[in-house]
Amino acid sequence: MKILKTVDVNLVNKYRKELFGIASCMIVFHHLTIKGNGNPLIDIYMFLRLVGAMGVDLFLFLSGIGLVYSYEKNNSIKEFYKRRCKRILPAYLCIAFPFSLWRDCIVGKNGIPVLVKHLLLVQFWKEGAGDWYIAAIFILYVLFPLIYYSIRNIPGGGVYPDSHLYSAYDGAEIQDDT
Repeated sequence: MKILKTVDVNLVNKYRKELFGIASCMIVFHHLTIKGNGNPLIDIYMFLRLVGAMGVDLFLFLSGIGLVYSYEKNNSIKEFYKRRCKRILPAYLCIAFPFSLWRDCIVGKNGIPVLVKHLLLVQFWKEGAGDWYIAAIFILYVLFPLIYYSIRNIPGGGVYPDSHLYSAYDGAEIQDDT
């Protein structure tokens, strides 16, 4: 039996900021560590922590929707990368630079070369240490135009002009009902 679900992407986009907030809270719960023996609230916390791991998935999904809208405003790959750099790099550097400076140069006494490795994500790719999410987002942003055009060229797949995202469940084929 084929079950085809549709999601109104405009509705998701309308509440994207709120959904990003929920995803952020989910991620915080996932990383939060609370210890307590025999406390019944620990079961609730453990459930929230387990569910919180899905916050990253939600964050990536919402980011993908944002990328589609952003890219469709201007299909220039050069402009797309320029806009992504202007949007992501200042926020990343405002957080990563002071923290990495403190961790690598002040506390760790590793010096500027290690600081630069962390900021350029070299440490993550070579040693698996550091900001995995930023490294993943970087790769996804680099690959986005290729993924976008690949999905657009699948017959019956992708995001449609009527703003519905079609997804298949239980092995159903992706269909275009427009």
